[in-house]
Amino acid sequence: YEGRPDDVWAYGWRDLTRGFEREFVARGITFYSNEMFLRRDGVLHRIPKPDDANASVFREWLLLELRSDWTVAGRTWPAGALLATRFEDFLAGGGALEALFLPTDRKSLAGFSVTRHHVVVNELDNVRNRQCGRRGGGPGTADRAAVQHRHRAVPEGAEHPPRPRRAQVGAGAVVDHDRVVTADAEPAHVGPEGGVGGKGVRQR
Repeated sequence: YEGRPDDVWAYGWRDLTRGFEREFVARGITFYSNEMFLRRDGVLHRIPKPDDANASVFREWLLLELRSDWTVAGRTWPAGALLATRFEDFLAGGGALEALFLPTDRKSLAGFSVTRHHVVVNELDNVRNRQCGRRGGGPGTADRAAVQHRHRAVPEGAEHPPRPRRAQVGAGAVVDHDRVVTADAEPAHVGPEGGVGGKGVRQR
């Protein structure tokens, strides 16, 4: 694979997740738009996403972070949304999209992290962080639990701010300084500019 002379960047990577081994290449059209391809049997298959959307792949799921409104299958998804769909179905031209996060006048997406069975969304609610966890058969098929961390004042003379308390999110996940680890966590690959899941053990 070769990028074009006017590309901002181009690179490839291999997803080594057990049972989901895949190869990808991507090219940066501009700093805010890119194309992403699955390389299978020597053939490149373009992932049919909006050019300005960031795509992340982990296990059987594709996550799309929208920078602009996107109309597909008769529905318009707003800029700032985080969507999930089954990767192979979407690549084949289908795949039901489900919102993991939708922005409002007071809420925006700050980021997200993935582990083997969890997607944890970090949203800003009136400039206050709030973590929402998804688990189970897929990003949108099980319960959604939320943890809200309140800002706390730093005592006078303190060198470091007080450490936030760890908090349970869903079943088997813990939020601690925006880190999420589970007992069955394994590295999860994501695409350009996406979030990354970490390997670790359950912490309390």
